[in-house]
Parts: sequence; C-alpha cells; structure tokens
Amino acid sequence: MIIGSAFSEPIAINKPDLVLSAAQRISGNWMPGQQGEAAFTYANNGTLSAPAGTYQAEFFCDPVAAPFFTAILSKAVAPGASQTDTVNLTFPASGCSNQSAITIKVRPLTAGNTTQCLCAERSAVFSTPLPVSLQTFVAKAEQCTALLAWTTGTEVNAGRFDIQYSTDGRLFETIGNVSYQYPGTGGDYAYTYVLSGEHNFFRLSMVDRDGTAILSRTVAVPAHCAAEIGISPNPTSDDIHINGLQAGDRLYLYGIEGKLLVSFKAKRKRETLPMHTLTQGFYLLKVFNSTGQVKATFKVNKL
Repeated sequence: MIIGSAFSEPIAINKPDLVLSAAQRISGNWMPGQQGEAAFTYANNGTLSAPAGTYQAEFFCDPVAAPFFTAILSKAVAPGASQTDTVNLTFPASGCSNQSAITIKVRPLTAGNTTQCLCAERSAVFSTPLPVSLQTFVAKAEQCTALLAWTTGTEVNAGRFDIQYSTDGRLFETIGNVSYQYPGTGGDYAYTYVLSGEHNFFRLSMVDRDGTAILSRTVAVPAHCAAEIGISPNPTSDDIHINGLQAGDRLYLYGIEGKLLVSFKAKRKRETLPMHTLTQGFYLLKVFNSTGQVKATFKVNKL
C-alpha cells in the first residue's frame, strides 16, 4: 500500500498479510451440537512478520452471520512462510445443519492490529461441505427385534453406514454395515437386529470413501427380552450375529444340499458367523446345547 501527499514522496508501508491457504476436516462428529477436529493452514503474503496471537480464525455455518467458533492463531508467521493450527470445534445445536459448508475467515484480532497491518477486512474464505446430511435416525423394538430407520438428505463422497450396538451406551461394537445407496439426493434406510437383553443402544458411524467417520446421535431401545436365540441381519451380504447363546453351545452351518460348512463352539452370549466368503443362496444354521439337543434352527439368506 502506498501513502503520500502533494508535498512528499510516496512512502511504502510494510505490513503482514495473513490469508488462509488450506483447510481440512480431520476427525470427529461433524453434526449439530457435537464436536469435530479441523486443521487449517495460513500463509503470510506480507512483508513483515505476523506475531503470534494477533490474528484469529472465525468459523461460520452458512448462512449464519455470526461465527460459531473463534480460534486465536497461536504461531508467528514470517513473510513468505506458513503455519498450521488444529482446533476442536463444537458445532451449534441449531443454525448449522450437517449439510452446511463450514466457512473460515482469517482476521486481525483487534482494532489496533487492524491499523498496524492495514488489512481489516481482507480475509480468506474456505468452505468444506459436510459429507452426509442425516435428517432422522430412530429405532424401536417390536417384540425382541430392534427396527432401525434413518433418512439422509445429501450424500457426498459416500462410503457406508456402520451400525454400532452397545448394552451400556458407552462401549460400542459394529454389528453390521449398509452401503450408501442415494449419492447426491439422499433416501431412506432400514436395519433389523435381534435383541437378547433389556438395555440396548444404537448409533450410526457414517464412513466416507477416504475413511473419515461421523457418528450419529445414540438412540436407546429398551426391551424386556428373554435370552432367546436370534440371528441378524438376515438376509445378509456379510456376516451374521447370533444372540442369546450359552457358553458351550455348538453351531453348525450347512449348505442347502446338507453339506457341513462351518462348526464351532460358543464362548459367549453373542457370536459372529463369517458369511462374506460364501456364495449367494440359502444356508441352514443349527444350534445345539452341550448335551446335543437342538436349541434353534435358522434358514439364512446370503445375498
């Protein structure tokens, strides 16, 4: 910038000038009311160093006017150099839908610094669309089967849904997965799971093609179920889970022609039977107790 008058030579004013050069979503649950981690890189295109603590990054959910999160840039930046900061964002519970673009603006921190660097409103903007718009996620029990249903609004860079289950709402395990089916537009999904206890919790892990995962909210499905043996999912394109077992039970999987394919002894109440290597068709699963009596028989449909 050049400042001068009719009675003097022009004077060049040296200044720092920070701009945002890159930003990316790293991890976490990028959904309303929850947290996610982001990294952003800022470069100094000016002629003087930018001291640490003199700039801030403001995070916006379009079209919200006010920033929902502000981070002070903690590192000094020499002319021509760049730095990267990582922040944990807490997304607002409202006004920021999970299909919004996250906009980041880099600004001087105070009015004093604005005067010093002469770049009050010169701020770069970077927008990162959130990958999945999960509009609804509900679950209920019908007898001893959990019925899960969810709807997406948009699907960008979509991979799969991992369905996760817990008996205490804290420790979750993946019990199955469903591939994204409505790229761009979104649509309706469903999943069933046989319950064998009173306390049941479910959530979705929405996995992008690059492996980044977003967690949904957790839904509770109370049910008063005896330890009846059940399998899910059925039909299946992957593995099946057998619930309500007792240690020592024997499981046998037969082909439709009667050939024994898999057999093993249960060590816990819930076991997983690998099906992903088997061809499409129907199979017969039999469960015997430790004395050889048949406890349950299932016809399994491998997709």
